Amino acid sequence: MITGICHRHHDGSESFYQMQAIPTTFEDITERKQYIRNTMLLARTAIDLVDRLRELVPGAYAYLFSCDEPDRQFIIWVVEGEGFREGLTELLGRDPVGMVLPVSRVFDAPYHQTPFSLRGLREFILRPEPSSWSFYDLCFEAIPEEICEAILSRFDIAKICIMGLVWREQLFGIAGIFLPPGRELENRETVESFIRQASIALARRQTAEQLRLSEARFRDMVDSSPFGVALIDRERRFVYVNRRFVEIFGYRPDEAPTVAEWTRLIFPDEGRRQEALGAWRSDLERSVPGQVRPRTFAVRCRDGSKKAILSRVVTLCDGTEYSTCEDITEETRAYHLLVADIADLRRREQEMLLKDQAIASTQRAVALLSPDGVVTYANAAYLALWNYPTADEVQGSHFSRFWERPDEIRSVIRTVSDGGSWHGEQTGLRNDGSTFQADLLGTPIVSKDGRVLGMMAAATVR
Repeated sequence: MITGICHRHHDGSESFYQMQAIPTTFEDITERKQYIRNTMLLARTAIDLVDRLRELVPGAYAYLFSCDEPDRQFIIWVVEGEGFREGLTELLGRDPVGMVLPVSRVFDAPYHQTPFSLRGLREFILRPEPSSWSFYDLCFEAIPEEICEAILSRFDIAKICIMGLVWREQLFGIAGIFLPPGRELENRETVESFIRQASIALARRQTAEQLRLSEARFRDMVDSSPFGVALIDRERRFVYVNRRFVEIFGYRPDEAPTVAEWTRLIFPDEGRRQEALGAWRSDLERSVPGQVRPRTFAVRCRDGSKKAILSRVVTLCDGTEYSTCEDITEETRAYHLLVADIADLRRREQEMLLKDQAIASTQRAVALLSPDGVVTYANAAYLALWNYPTADEVQGSHFSRFWERPDEIRSVIRTVSDGGSWHGEQTGLRNDGSTFQADLLGTPIVSKDGRVLGMMAAATVR
């Protein structure tokens, strides 16, 4: 954006400026830069290696293939010699550096090579007649045969000496030296020793890079974990904590680099701190490396909040402690509520049992009815008064069945279902057909929210 702006000075005068605002973005290119640095370092190493080979064999042409095992291919890293790269570019129609050759061919027919067989320096006669493999074969048939012949003729190449850059059964690349007719490789042992040392250096560099990538993957994996993770060394210092660990407690490693400092922050009360440390020491004494030690602690975080933390600590083989922390505050609160609810239910259950026992043992005939008047319970006095041997013969029947005037009983049930009570005299009808006069009391069974759940009917013989 380009615009004009006006600036007014203290004395009232004005100055005019043209301002140009350019949007700027910042992109994290750390990995890309690291890859470029590693690539440049390998390229410099390859050039240094080939230059050293040419010092050992003055006037020769040399090259280096880098082995990319995951993609099963060779990459030409460097070619050196007087006019060699320029001449190859002309013959191939492209720069040979960066050219890809199929690595899998070296392990297949007709080569049948292994890293062990490529460990030593090998010599191949190319002209006038190949001793075994032709230059076309040694290029894995990736370069046309006529161009291979043109390369040998143009640079007067008669033989090639090849040695793999091998270390511990791993092939990192292949170095080659082209020799003219009548030329021998006089310092063979020196060349072999140098390439072997270069193989070790490349192996170490690759191992270091693989370790760096492995550590980066580990950190990415741990940082995406839903649990807080911390690594603690033998001196009880934090080696690493992930993002979730900082989110849970609120403290970064630079604010509390040691476990002692950290515990003082999350356990501000001296008594609780000593209790937690004592539990940690006790668990450690009873455990062995690799055994998980779970504990739940109540901690205070940086923002002043209190949290319940489930900690799982395991001691690794080198003495490092790997600790995961899970915020279970909500789960703990829900658990306590559940325990309280269970205790309340048990208390109510005991109260109900007492009430049931009281109803069952009373001498007054008592029946419990559903809102529509069906008997759901009858005590022993009720069964005896109406002359029924078992409760099954009573339960499930409408209450009006047990009275001489059923319509009046239905009216009583409607009154009670509407929330009222009823008290009066009715004529009962026994199981054997005989009748009796009874004083009947009907009261509603009401829930906490005022809803009528049913009716309790109590009868006494007059």
